[in-house]
Amino acid sequence: MAMGLLVLTWPPAVFAQGAGGRVENLSGGQEGQESVLTYDLVGEGPGIQDVVIMEISLDNGKTWHVPKGLSGDVGKEISSGKRKRIRWNMLEEFPQGMDADVRFRVQTASERDGRGSSGQIKTFTVNGVSFKMVRIPAGEFMMGSPSNEPDRDSDEGPQHRVRISRDFWLGQTEVTQGLWKAVMGSNPSDFKNCGDDCPVEKVSWNDCQEFIRKLNGMVSGGNFRLPTEAEWEYSCRAGTTGPYAGDLDAMGWYGNNSGNRRIDALAIWNGDASKYVERMLDNGCRTHPAGKKQPNAWGLYDMHGNVWEWCQDWKGDYPSGAVTDTSGPSSGSERVLRGGSWGGNANECRSALRVGFVPGERGKLGGFRLAGL
Repeated sequence: MAMGLLVLTWPPAVFAQGAGGRVENLSGGQEGQESVLTYDLVGEGPGIQDVVIMEISLDNGKTWHVPKGLSGDVGKEISSGKRKRIRWNMLEEFPQGMDADVRFRVQTASERDGRGSSGQIKTFTVNGVSFKMVRIPAGEFMMGSPSNEPDRDSDEGPQHRVRISRDFWLGQTEVTQGLWKAVMGSNPSDFKNCGDDCPVEKVSWNDCQEFIRKLNGMVSGGNFRLPTEAEWEYSCRAGTTGPYAGDLDAMGWYGNNSGNRRIDALAIWNGDASKYVERMLDNGCRTHPAGKKQPNAWGLYDMHGNVWEWCQDWKGDYPSGAVTDTSGPSSGSERVLRGGSWGGNANECRSALRVGFVPGERGKLGGFRLAGL
């Protein structure tokens, strides 16, 4: 099986002084069909942790993506230390092999964003339950989907440029059952047996507002809220432009992979939609503990799947031109949810897909993620 030249690259010292990590002494080679990279993760001060990202390029560095088949010290928060190892099973990405030269890039989230993490991740604790918020850098992106994206819905356009003028913070994971109980004293979730680390569900937009009101009264310095729809999509994409921020199966729980065995959720829906929910539940499809899948490039988990996530905005038509710090229409009948869920097909998990429900709607598919600071 052919494999092209293995080329290693990592950023120069764009890392700012602070508590974030950086990759040094990157080296690599082949072990059978796998590529194995080793690196040291270092930083300023003891106990450094940072999200480590590995990407490949097949066009001499013009475009990059996170490949399938990664394992080891990658795609999650890694503690500082020497001789960290990343393994890449090339056959998961290229079953027939490949002849192209492969360029590898390994970096931390701090290096990727050109910032240290003396603020990249903040941890808050309420009634003994801790949760993390990730700093999202200001920037611009194209919101919505291009007209040729497969399975695109008309309300995903027109695609338009959005400027996020200031850094903001977003929950590293969806709000968990444990955190909800710590704030509200009860648990509305259908999947209580999933445990405290699983996302809370069966909460309405109105319920989320009450939770946030109470949380802000219990924890100082957070200024918690729901994300705007633009902030949500910007964070989900994390610099990507395709339907997903990476490999969906590696990043998200959805109808195909959230149950006892792998199924084709779309085929079940197309076959007999009236029995869809029954078939999903018969297969044990359900929520899963937050943060167990691969994060996106900005260190956010479960942006695709697990539970739909409420946004602050009313659902409405997109503007035709560029906007800055948009928060959607001033009124409406439905609030926006994003990201797809454990019970939906792959199309529903696309970065651009949007749905709306009345603010009082509750369901076992829906949860939320905090924004703020």
